[in-house]
Amino acid sequence: MSHIPVAVVTGSHDFDVPGFQRMLDSIPGSECYLQDLDNFVADLGQFNDCYKAVVFYNFHQPTPVASDRLGASIIDVIDRLAENGQGLLILHHAILAFPKWEVWDQIVGISDRSFGYDPGQVLQTDISLADHPITSGLQPWQM
Repeated sequence: MSHIPVAVVTGSHDFDVPGFQRMLDSIPGSECYLQDLDNFVADLGQFNDCYKAVVFYNFHQPTPVASDRLGASIIDVIDRLAENGQGLLILHHAILAFPKWEVWDQIVGISDRSFGYDPGQVLQTDISLADHPITSGLQPWQM
């Protein structure tokens, strides 16, 4: 069985790197490449188009702007992911990244991301592309 290449994009939020990497390594059939947003955007290995899925686990706050070199690069990379049809998973605090960027609102599917922490809620998770390699075999669930 070949492994599915997955980019895991981080930055602007501290986390247990070894523990997170161990968790990623435990996902059968995947090969996860942990990298900060700047390295993902730079794509020096020219591998971004090869990822079957991209997990965003970042917490960047400034809105990317086209007039700024890094902002323009982030915008280009996000556009390219959409063109390629790569799977996206917006994980945990990445839902609140780029709080004033409408494009990110669309990506996470939440137009007003100014909410607080409300423990004990039940979240329905649906699979939008059940035939995608990263979601193959998954069924909807509640958590």
